[in-house]
Amino acid sequence: MRTRLRTVSAAAAVVLLCALSCLPAACGTTRMTWATSSNSSALCNDFTRAGYFLRRNLTSDDWVIFLESGSLCFSNDTCNRRFFLSNIRERFNDNSRNAAPFGPFGNFDPDEAWRGTFGMGDDPVDIVTPLMSSMECFRNRPSYFPGGDFSLLGTDILDQDPVANPRFWSYNHVVIPYCSSDVWLGNEMDDTRNNTAADGECDCFDYDCFRYVPDSANLQFTFRGQIIFESIITDLMGMGLEDVSQLVLAGSSAGGLGVLNHAKYVRGLLPSVDMRVIFDSSWFINFQGNILREFDGVTTQAESEVQRQNREALLNIIGNNEACANTDLGFPCCTAAYCILTETNSAGERYYPDDVPTFGIFGLYDIFLLAPSLAGVATVENQRNAVGFAIDFLRTVGEYGGEMNGTVALVEPQSSFFSYYVTQCFQHIHFATSSLWGAEGSSVFGSSSVELERELASFTHTTESGVWSEERRTLAGGVTIRDALMEWLESGDTPVYFRDSCTGPYCNENCPEQFDLGQLTSNNWPLGLKIIIVLVIVGATVLCMILKFIFGVWLFRLNWKQNSYLDTLGTDEIEAEDKLQFPNCAEEDAISVACLDLHYSVTFRAKKVKDEKKDELAPLVLHNITPDGVDEDDSDDEDPFTNYNSSRRRMSRVPRRDPNYQKSPPASEYLRGFVKRRSTRNGDKSPKDPEAGKYILSLSQNTSPQPDEEPFTEELAKKAFGRRQKKILKGISIYFNPGEMVGIMGPSGSGKTTFLDLLTGRRKTGTFSGDIFINGIRMDDVRDWYTDNTGYMLQAATPYYEELTVRENLTLAAAMKLPDKTTWRERFERVEQVMEVSGLSELADITVGGVTGPGLSGGQKRRLTVALQLLKLPTVIFLDEPTSGLDASSSFELLQHLNRLADSNRTIILTIHQPRPEIFHMFNRLVLLSDGKIAYHGVPEKAYEVFVNALKTRYLELGLIIPELEDRNPADVIIDMLGNPR
Repeated sequence: MRTRLRTVSAAAAVVLLCALSCLPAACGTTRMTWATSSNSSALCNDFTRAGYFLRRNLTSDDWVIFLESGSLCFSNDTCNRRFFLSNIRERFNDNSRNAAPFGPFGNFDPDEAWRGTFGMGDDPVDIVTPLMSSMECFRNRPSYFPGGDFSLLGTDILDQDPVANPRFWSYNHVVIPYCSSDVWLGNEMDDTRNNTAADGECDCFDYDCFRYVPDSANLQFTFRGQIIFESIITDLMGMGLEDVSQLVLAGSSAGGLGVLNHAKYVRGLLPSVDMRVIFDSSWFINFQGNILREFDGVTTQAESEVQRQNREALLNIIGNNEACANTDLGFPCCTAAYCILTETNSAGERYYPDDVPTFGIFGLYDIFLLAPSLAGVATVENQRNAVGFAIDFLRTVGEYGGEMNGTVALVEPQSSFFSYYVTQCFQHIHFATSSLWGAEGSSVFGSSSVELERELASFTHTTESGVWSEERRTLAGGVTIRDALMEWLESGDTPVYFRDSCTGPYCNENCPEQFDLGQLTSNNWPLGLKIIIVLVIVGATVLCMILKFIFGVWLFRLNWKQNSYLDTLGTDEIEAEDKLQFPNCAEEDAISVACLDLHYSVTFRAKKVKDEKKDELAPLVLHNITPDGVDEDDSDDEDPFTNYNSSRRRMSRVPRRDPNYQKSPPASEYLRGFVKRRSTRNGDKSPKDPEAGKYILSLSQNTSPQPDEEPFTEELAKKAFGRRQKKILKGISIYFNPGEMVGIMGPSGSGKTTFLDLLTGRRKTGTFSGDIFINGIRMDDVRDWYTDNTGYMLQAATPYYEELTVRENLTLAAAMKLPDKTTWRERFERVEQVMEVSGLSELADITVGGVTGPGLSGGQKRRLTVALQLLKLPTVIFLDEPTSGLDASSSFELLQHLNRLADSNRTIILTIHQPRPEIFHMFNRLVLLSDGKIAYHGVPEKAYEVFVNALKTRYLELGLIIPELEDRNPADVIIDMLGNPR
């Protein structure tokens, strides 16, 4: 009869704990004692019963429940290796063998270790890891629990010292050891894996029940992290958790992911409780496929799908978890904190409860998932090139930090309950919450929270209690983790953020010192590599300091000159007023713009759809026939009339060599195109003729098709070329005069921005026909001069520096844009003139602001963008939807200043969507576009009248009641009609 090791039954545990409980301040330090889960299905990897450590304080209704961590395993190979203690793995690690790609001590052979330890009669307690067995199995190991005292002493957020732990010291404390290797997500109930027990449960180290085979090809462990968590929560509900006042769920690394994934379950049990979540070092990202690698041994989702077909893969085992089944981001959502916090299920419900304040603590360069990428850099070939290795190493670290930053920025605006403490450190795990952590050999977990062997590199660093509260560890925001948590708890539901003020990896001198970033092929980096890295860093630093010094001297002189100019300007107000007057555009410099029969289209490749009824189209065969009737293939000279551009797959009228091409008659006068499809012989589906079934384009002087030809139509062209053409502008003819502000309106997709791009001469792609005239001269003849005398403000452009003031931005732009012969006094004068005409003079010394802090409003920033275009005194100014994103008041103020510019004899052309009435009537003329054509060109007042009369006529024809239009915005009425012409 098998004997099961059990401390006490669940009922006896309640009585015993109640009897022993007392207020810590009065009774001294009380240790956390063990309790086994009452659920026989709550089993660790080796089928032993899981449990937890509890310190009950009957005078408190507040609880802290902490989930421990310890990495994971994802296959039979990685789990077989994990089953052994690290010192056993190191002892049987054969460096002569090729390193395995995953897991610590990749050369470790589990079968050899099993035969050399257990097979030789060694005690299993000194062989197997407590990360896959019940903690109760190790109660008699003196190095873990001295003197046979099977209990834990709480530290950090579970410390009973009110000075060291001012907020949580009096709470009820629970630690749940991690023994499922599945990030607390497994819920499989398969008891048949190498298991002979009738009820599925085995005794400690009973290898007749749990038949462990070190070299087994099949996964022989069970994964029940979710069952363990839910079972222990159920047990605690019977011990007072149901009456909790404040509940804090916390966890580190894998435990943090477990807390995040199960917060919704706990919230369902305790819907009205003040519940909070703290996770430490659980902010994982799929950098270079590392999440998939750690959970499934693969690096891409496609590979993961193949792996998932094998039930031995961990992602398949935890795949029935709702968040794990979501792979919309390329990896299981349950493995990344930022995905859990933001994503929703198919019903639109968040995986994470919306009303639970959450605090995340993590390093921006967390080494746990960064290590595999760094190991990929540490190859033998790369190490031979020391400079290349250093560059790749720093680039990888920088890219990782950038992706981490991006995910934080993604969550922050979507989660009003999310707070964080982010450092620039490589640290993984900041909490050591109990005596499970401690000196190597005298505690269960030791002190190394990360101990990874990756090919040619190893990564280790130490975790110790007290890090969260030590003043010397003031990391993010200049405060300790403990103080940050206190501020967060006192803030209620208001999120708080703490970040390092420095930038760059490991820039904070308070980052934990005991960190070994890598041991390469030798015990340290080669001396030559060190010298090169130091020289590169020192050289770059010196160069930056020199450039900074030069720029500082230049900036000082510039500010001195500008201040001297402003002081001089302030002595004579009359002279200052004259100098600040923005120059009018002289009549001889004014520019009028006109276009004649303007067409524009773009060519795109249509999506291929296979027609089962027809043969697959073969490539196009071209025969270009010259006017002399000679096939181009048989002629030494190129055809001057037709150029086939293979990269664009279209026929273009571009002369190649004939200098008299313009005098030659158009090819269309004597060439006609026909298309024929060569048939197969005798209807054979496998034609002997290799050209059978191909489309052939013939250009000939024939006026009628041959019996096997048909006219070359657009539909056949689509089939032959596989491309389609979309017409955007369709024959626009219009003019723009100096001294006018012209608004271009139309519904979305009507071609406004395209039309504006063509008028500026900046549109280089697509097919263009028609003419644009500048003061009666074709644009191509004066393009450079025209570009120098125009300004173009792109939609939502921000060509300024937010850290500088308005005057500094304009001065810097003037220094770069104005000709070299312009004196500094003239540049300063131009800056003041531009600020005056743009209404920015009173804001000259205000920092623009933005993400860096408060500053200009949206409308003022848009005026600054216009001002930057005015520095070169352009004669024509184009603006693409300058009022987009502005409120009505800011839009009106911007248009007022643009109207002032038009009064200086300049041409102002802008696109605008649906302006309010005051802006609508501010334009001198209005251009209305619809489907690439001009629907109206004239004064705004007449436009409204024309469209309203047309609308009334249409309603009368249909016998409908004419709607009331007096109170509607004229622009709204017109745009609605243009967008719905029927």
